[in-house]
Amino acid sequence: MPIKRHGTVNDIASAVRFLCGPESSWITGIVLSVDGGHHLRRGPDLTPFVPGSEG
Repeated sequence: MPIKRHGTVNDIASAVRFLCGPESSWITGIVLSVDGGHHLRRGPDLTPFVPGSEG
């Protein structure tokens, strides 16, 4: 995971708030990935080999 933490409800809510608000009035035809940078990964999924941060 590029950002090194799991997303929270507030992370998603902030994106929704942005898209519903006046700040997004000039955005057209865009995909807003709210995934902590996971879409930027280029290699194999190494998640099973990385120690978890939650128990």
